[in-house]
Amino acid sequence: MGACNTVQNEIGGKELLLKICEDVTVATVVGTTLTLSPVLPATTLPVIKKGDVISFADVGANTTITASTQAAPKFYKVLAVLSPTTITISELTGSTAIALDAVEASLESLLFVNFGGMRSKTFSFKTDGIDITNADSDEWKTMLDGAGIRSFDISGEGVYTNNQSFQKAFKYCRENLLTCLMFIEVKSNTIFEGCFKITSIEVSGAYDGEGTYSMSASSSGQLTVVLNN
Repeated sequence: MGACNTVQNEIGGKELLLKICEDVTVATVVGTTLTLSPVLPATTLPVIKKGDVISFADVGANTTITASTQAAPKFYKVLAVLSPTTITISELTGSTAIALDAVEASLESLLFVNFGGMRSKTFSFKTDGIDITNADSDEWKTMLDGAGIRSFDISGEGVYTNNQSFQKAFKYCRENLLTCLMFIEVKSNTIFEGCFKITSIEVSGAYDGEGTYSMSASSSGQLTVVLNN
């Protein structure tokens, strides 16, 4: 009897992740171990988990990030959480060590953490084409190549929660503000990241069941796409 085929290209739903960004400061660096602090007026950091992602938004003149082959902007995964404020990181595509020069007093960063309470999510690319059908089209609909409006839409459902990341998303929806979201295909470490308008959050619940929510968001501006497969 042959061995089971465990090498599969298919991706499970749990390998599709939605994360929301939090502004953090890297206070100290020892090798690949980072100590983080929240950016005021926030008083606490969000709950950080292995597999979350960090990028360095503002690298000072005295700070260098080395040993990375990934094209800019560079994203690094959280390899381990040593404490609520201390993490170790590595490159997305392997365990290659990175080194940060700790001369800078602090380093502004974006930390992407799980969108709280989410159970299921849907992502869709859309392109609104430009119809250029005319008398020379021989009665076939013709679209203008490389033109039209592109967008990336997200929707999802989950358990209503007081998780800090979800409450931040709810706040940004209420206040009609943009925020940054990240969609990750875990198996391939493929990333889609950019600014989004959270267009709706609907909360519901029955007296004998959990509170739930549904949300939708639409991209604003160009996405950053990192293909690692």
